[in-house]
Amino acid sequence: MGLAVILSLAGCSAAPSTAPAATPEASAPGGPATGLEGYEGLPDTFPSDVPLIEGDVLYGIDVGTGWSIVIARDDIAAGYSDAEALLTAAGFAGSSSTTADGSFGAFDNDRYTVQITATDSADYGPSVQYVVIKKG
Repeated sequence: MGLAVILSLAGCSAAPSTAPAATPEASAPGGPATGLEGYEGLPDTFPSDVPLIEGDVLYGIDVGTGWSIVIARDDIAAGYSDAEALLTAAGFAGSSSTTADGSFGAFDNDRYTVQITATDSADYGPSVQYVVIKKG
């Protein structure tokens, strides 16, 4: 997958327009922004054959064509490495890239494309973000 496709799909991880916007008053001191009540935790529909790293699910939504999940991880490099290893062990093939600001990659199997990004974001703090897209 080209970088342009990955970047264009990054919008999939944004909160839907019906979600309340995070406000400074709703932000935890020194922590990630809150205000996305109702989107915490892993959706019941998330596929069990897509492995996720350990950690608190800060944001999770089923968007119909896939899922967007954000998992807190203090060490983003280790979080990304763990995510990549789990996906590879589960039969996903892909590629990844590391920059000074974090890591990203796209992994595929016959059912899903999984994009993972590990970064210290303004909205969630240090975390690993998954965008899982159904194929077919």
